[in-house]
Amino acid sequence: MEETNPQDSAQSPQTGAAPSEPAAQPAPTSEQQTTPSEPQQTAGGQQTSVLAIISLIVSFLLGPIGLILGIIALVQINKDPNLKGKGLAIAAIVIGSLGLVLVFLMMVGSLAYFGVLSPDKFLSERCSMQPGFACLDFAYADGSVEIRMQNAIGYELQEFELSLNGHACSPSSISIANGRTQTFTCPVTGAGDMFSGDFSMLYLNPNTGMKHTGSGVIMFKI
Repeated sequence: MEETNPQDSAQSPQTGAAPSEPAAQPAPTSEQQTTPSEPQQTAGGQQTSVLAIISLIVSFLLGPIGLILGIIALVQINKDPNLKGKGLAIAAIVIGSLGLVLVFLMMVGSLAYFGVLSPDKFLSERCSMQPGFACLDFAYADGSVEIRMQNAIGYELQEFELSLNGHACSPSSISIANGRTQTFTCPVTGAGDMFSGDFSMLYLNPNTGMKHTGSGVIMFKI
């Protein structure tokens, strides 16, 4: 019989042995459990934003500046969880906005008072009459306006009279052949940089013997 070497049996691996279990992992600490995205608050609690307080005070004195400071304070409060005072920042924004509107209205009022925004400065000069009559040209000088009118009604105008704002123009009670032009001089009354008036016309149709009226408008700078 062969003899077994005790050293060889000691060095041979043992079959059927259970596998070793992995070492237990240490429990995560409270700092590891907190995700980086979660905001951290100081132990002392939230503090009121100084900028929010300043913006509210300034909004009563200088509305536009208070509005800007209020917006900056609101952005800082939303980003920093350790700050509070969102209501103060919002109040500053509201008050500052009202102040900005007030400043704008005051500026518009001042410009209108000194005539910078006068509507007359933006109105164009014009002269127009009803169909059948044409205002070809006009010119203002020395308290009166000269108007060049053309008869395009289709027949001769007789006993034609033209007035401007109730004041008679010259010449008066004349005849104007169809297609012909006539220049009238009309007085201009009233003060201001812009004149606006209404024409009144009275004429006779020789074909029917009936009188008719017409109208027109004129506007120009003095």
